[in-house]
Amino acid sequence: MVSKAIFIIAVGFFFVPARANEVVDEVNQVLDQMKAAIEQAKAQINQGAAAVEGAVSGELVAAYQSLDATVEQAAQKAAAAGIDITACTAALNATATADITQRTDDAVSCVTKEMTDALNSAEQELTAVQQAEKDVQDGQAALKACDKLSAWKKVKCLAEETAKLVKQAKDIKEEMVAAKENLERIAASYQQDIKACEQRTLGAAESDAKTAGERFVACVVAKGVGL
Repeated sequence: MVSKAIFIIAVGFFFVPARANEVVDEVNQVLDQMKAAIEQAKAQINQGAAAVEGAVSGELVAAYQSLDATVEQAAQKAAAAGIDITACTAALNATATADITQRTDDAVSCVTKEMTDALNSAEQELTAVQQAEKDVQDGQAALKACDKLSAWKKVKCLAEETAKLVKQAKDIKEEMVAAKENLERIAASYQQDIKACEQRTLGAAESDAKTAGERFVACVVAKGVGL
């Protein structure tokens, strides 16, 4: 009977804590992977914003460059007819500069808002990870507190706290699976949102350029240049 009791105590002292450490290692690995995924998502969010802003800048300039042929044709005809259309060209250039500046600001504003929202969502997932880490640490502290108890009570305490830790680990793993899926949804939604920013800006820029081109043509025609 005594040997059986010694065996139970030995199991409680060595096997149970070993299982607890194994569970903690597993959970920490899951949490580390989740933290890495969050950091990667945040980097991609920032890179996506920079890429869209860069693309928008080129698209805005291209929208007005589409008027180059019209401007060149007007300049040649005006020169041949001895007509000065400098005011028309200056007005077009001023409009292009103002429009490009405004549309760039609009795009940056739109992208920045979407980026901020996405980063905030990612930070919420990180907060959940940090809370999970704290829960695991609390579980380890509860296990450590068992050391202060006498042999039988210590075995019982270790078994109870390890059982709690195992359940907690299962819950955390499930939470992290859900968190990772949510992070993927955040990233996918963000890409769509910033693409929408780009498309809205480009659509507005094309409309701006069309209107500016029509005004330019009206200006040179009013000066006597036929287009």
